[in-house]
Amino acid sequence: MLRVVFAAGALLSFGVLSTQAQLGDTAVETAEVAVQEDVSANQNPDGELDAKEDTADDSEVGSVRSAVVKIYSIRRSHSLSSPWKRLTSSTVTGSGFVLSPTEVLTNYHVVAMTTDVSVSLNGQSERLSGRVKAIAPGLDIALIELEEPLPDRIKPLPVAKKTPKGGTQIQVYGYPKGGDALSITEGVISRMEHVRYKYNARGLRTQIDAPLNSGNSGGPMIADGKVLGIAFSGLSSSNDIGYAIPCEELNVILDDMQDGTYDGKPQLWISTSTLASKEMRKWLKMPSGATGIRFARMPIPVDDYPLQSNDVITHVGEFEVNNLGKVNLDSNTQVTYTYAVDQAASNGKVPLKILRDGKPMEIEVPVFRDSHLLLDYMIEQQPTYFVYGPIVFGVATVELLSSFDLAIKRGGRTGAGIAALVASMQERENPLFMRRYECVKDDAEELVIVTKLIRNRMTRDTSLGLPAVVRSINGQPIKTIKQAAEVLAALEDELLVIEFDDNRSSTIVLDRKAIEKAHDQIMEDNGIVKAASKNLRDVWDR
Repeated sequence: MLRVVFAAGALLSFGVLSTQAQLGDTAVETAEVAVQEDVSANQNPDGELDAKEDTADDSEVGSVRSAVVKIYSIRRSHSLSSPWKRLTSSTVTGSGFVLSPTEVLTNYHVVAMTTDVSVSLNGQSERLSGRVKAIAPGLDIALIELEEPLPDRIKPLPVAKKTPKGGTQIQVYGYPKGGDALSITEGVISRMEHVRYKYNARGLRTQIDAPLNSGNSGGPMIADGKVLGIAFSGLSSSNDIGYAIPCEELNVILDDMQDGTYDGKPQLWISTSTLASKEMRKWLKMPSGATGIRFARMPIPVDDYPLQSNDVITHVGEFEVNNLGKVNLDSNTQVTYTYAVDQAASNGKVPLKILRDGKPMEIEVPVFRDSHLLLDYMIEQQPTYFVYGPIVFGVATVELLSSFDLAIKRGGRTGAGIAALVASMQERENPLFMRRYECVKDDAEELVIVTKLIRNRMTRDTSLGLPAVVRSINGQPIKTIKQAAEVLAALEDELLVIEFDDNRSSTIVLDRKAIEKAHDQIMEDNGIVKAASKNLRDVWDR
């Protein structure tokens, strides 16, 4: 299915974006800035709804106030369709808080793809330079290291160990759009859930009834002088629902970041189904009173995987799983069983209690910190590419496909039109759509695509339409972009023949010597300084 970006009711990440970007003339170029810089979408132009400027003199409030900073990030992303280019820079502002004399914690989306980051203290115009020290993109957290320690009068804010119960009064501090002064938004904790964040990451999420506005991203959620979480988004269909990344997640992330990198959270990555149906429980031979969820399949290819189809998972560690796939977070709150995996995993495995044909068993199952998706995310990376004459080769990524989705939406297609396009892609058996959510065992396979045909006399009669997935080059099946570059580097045939994994895409047939002769001129005419991304220059340096 095509993913509709920014649908009504979508979660909005609230950084403030100002940009002078001039978008390109292709569909992907038209959409890619919005996909990579979605923090500006659907934001409230009026700023501080139900927020008050901070004028309190209370010592606790004053201590918090001095430790909440405004963050300035200059972002410059790469073009997806012309990956040797960088897009025009844009400035994003957000909020953060002092974690130590040299560290500030904020949201990842505030500093994503930054080329320069700085912070300013409350009431101060001077900006203090820093760098992004570590990121947890999936859970939207970034740690900034300052070049110089902060003054002694700025006291770091302590992070709480546990989120208090629902109904607890909180304040969200930050610098939302609509004014320069620090503002405080008041509300209460509504509930806690275990949800999917970005990049397939899962974690606890706190819902609050305090409205969050553009620029609040990264601001601390405070009670009793401690950080209970970091504000990161609001619900576009409601002005008084906001979300925060709770302190439980912050503590785990900060522990993981101590070595300067974030390794990610362990996950099972399995497909399961609930067991609310008594007929299903009977079919699975579950004893009376037993609860759990049915294991369906493991999408990641794993040798000798311990779980079998129709096993019933009754416990993850010591957490009992009910028939809806929930476990108890506390006496009043239930969350999805994936939370228990976070808690129970150790040394790359998680203990499970299962029923197999009605018989109880205890097993250990491997956990993974990577989804092994064939179409992966391009986090903080230059797109992988190489140029051969008029042909630009690349690798299919989630961002590239998302830019295509958004281009379709912005092109004015209706729901029926999108459905027709999806049906067409399925009929064409285009791997970008047919294999979109497929997992692979290792890095031995990528979807190599032609992202662009540079127009000249060789390509004027050739049209591909969509980014086309390469099946073979001169009869050699292509599995990775490095292999494609190696095949072309060694090619001595008179003709270059590129076949595509799409039953309607044209086969490209070009004179190889003509390509070689025109290569340098095409590079110069299109302002291409390097014929390949850094990770391919060892095999493609022209």
